[in-house]
Amino acid sequence: MNRYEEYVGQLFDRRYQIEELIGNGGMAVVFRARDTRMNRTVAVKLLRDEFTDDEEAVKRFINESKAVAMLSHKNIVNIYDVSVSEELKYIVMEYIEGVTLESYMKKRGALPFEEICSFSEQILAALQHAHEKGVIHRDIKPQNILLLRDGTIKVADFGIAKLAATKETSNLSGKAIGTVYYISPEQAKGKKVDARSDLYSLGALMYELATGKLPFNSDSTVSIALKQISEAPKKPKELKKDIPNGLSTLILTAMEKNPLDRFESAAQMQKYLQKVKRHPNRAVRLAEAKKRQGTSPMLPIILGILSAFGIALAVAGIFIVKTLFFSGGGNVKIVTVADCVGKIANEELVSSLGNNYTVQFVEAFDKNVEKGVVMSQSPSPGENRRLKGGQTVKLVLTVSAGMEEQILGDYSLQNARTAEISLREKGLGVTVIRERHDAIPGGFVIRTSPEAGATVRTGDIIELYVSSGEEIEYVYVPKFVGMNEKDALVALLEADLDVGEITYEYSKKEKAGVVLKQSIEPDRRVAKFVTKIDFVLSKGPEPAVTTSPGTTDAATGTGTSAADTTGKETGKVTGSATAAVTTSAETTGAAETTGAVSQNP
Repeated sequence: MNRYEEYVGQLFDRRYQIEELIGNGGMAVVFRARDTRMNRTVAVKLLRDEFTDDEEAVKRFINESKAVAMLSHKNIVNIYDVSVSEELKYIVMEYIEGVTLESYMKKRGALPFEEICSFSEQILAALQHAHEKGVIHRDIKPQNILLLRDGTIKVADFGIAKLAATKETSNLSGKAIGTVYYISPEQAKGKKVDARSDLYSLGALMYELATGKLPFNSDSTVSIALKQISEAPKKPKELKKDIPNGLSTLILTAMEKNPLDRFESAAQMQKYLQKVKRHPNRAVRLAEAKKRQGTSPMLPIILGILSAFGIALAVAGIFIVKTLFFSGGGNVKIVTVADCVGKIANEELVSSLGNNYTVQFVEAFDKNVEKGVVMSQSPSPGENRRLKGGQTVKLVLTVSAGMEEQILGDYSLQNARTAEISLREKGLGVTVIRERHDAIPGGFVIRTSPEAGATVRTGDIIELYVSSGEEIEYVYVPKFVGMNEKDALVALLEADLDVGEITYEYSKKEKAGVVLKQSIEPDRRVAKFVTKIDFVLSKGPEPAVTTSPGTTDAATGTGTSAADTTGKETGKVTGSATAAVTTSAETTGAAETTGAVSQNP
């Protein structure tokens, strides 16, 4: 059983009845629950145990609630309550019956023009509302976009959101924030972000919606971050011919490297999207951006990225781009291309070339050339290049990656989509096989075949066994109210449910032992074997307070005598009175009662 399945059936803070585990994330797990006070279904997002003592994680978790508490919009998942204690740290949110955009894309692939426009308009509406409140999401990606059956979009997970009015920086513990496939260049650099950073991420998401492919991909997060900063993505229309030119140019405008060249706001982008809907093939053209003087070198940026992602500089296996600009007064000079073949590809080689080159390393397998050595180059050594002003020679160096054989990494417990992308980028084929697993959450890798550590060759097919989640059996809660205690227990056991707390109350209507109340209402779908139900049983009618007959008030000397068995009226006795009652029992068991009253004159 999943460790967090143990919470199913529990009552958080005497209010939230946990019903089902419905999601697993890197930092939190999500349950469907019942708000017993408001009588509504909610989602409870519980911080994982391993993060409860992590101050940064708790801060991020609380920050999500603080950010979303400011927001109220039909396209944003609402937050109802927050609880942070020593035992539990959780957020109570609006329960959404739908799928993530990631899941939807996996089934559908590239989406039609109309759906892309509909989804994007709703995301833009949500972002505009958040930005107006000073909240920047900073992690727009398909996993954080929920799609309802009626086509409504809900933006979720403001876990790394930034409150624009605060002094909070754009990173946590010096690490880059956001998912590398969708982060803006300024996020990749660890620089200050604003609303336009969200628009870049939305552009990257729209790129994937339209083409079915990520705008940038690589084996390494650093490589992807570098591409986000320095490379232009292929035009969506080049990857998929039927994409309207208007949509293609709108996406590329949102993904401009410099924030000044993007849309100024979500509202402006939405306005242009409306134009694209009316004229799909008309290109989007923003007013010409102001020309900017000078460009900072790329090397400090690369070092910043490596620091932000906590990764040491690796020479082989990633793209390293070093662009050196120099001032030129319009003079023309001839540069003879240097010979780099046979040299070790490292920073020293790049530095030795001087300011006349823009260098790019490209990997290729070759069993005959040692790994990390330059095998070939373009342009060829000895060629002359005519340079004017600030122009440089673009030098592409092909570096040996060694033998084509490689050791298969361990992908267990990784997100299946991330693992599949990584394997394909390594030149390996992938077959996904889904099976149930009690401990590993759905969507995560159980194992591979061949196993991790095996030697594989390019083109080999790797079987990726992915968990579809634990097989949980469910049952509908019977109606126990009105049953006697014995029958209720039998029905409970037959339904594979457990007894919770039992309390008792007096009842005028029900005799002792009859069920008056049950903690989970009838016909509610709950998990078998782990759900407990509390009961309130009847104690029967509350006993009445009685007074004994024939009593005499000593203070007043007055008394009353009950009517005899013949039905005579009771007689009031005043003054000095004595009352005698005698009872004799016959041997047959019958009783005769005689009452005699005498009064002295």
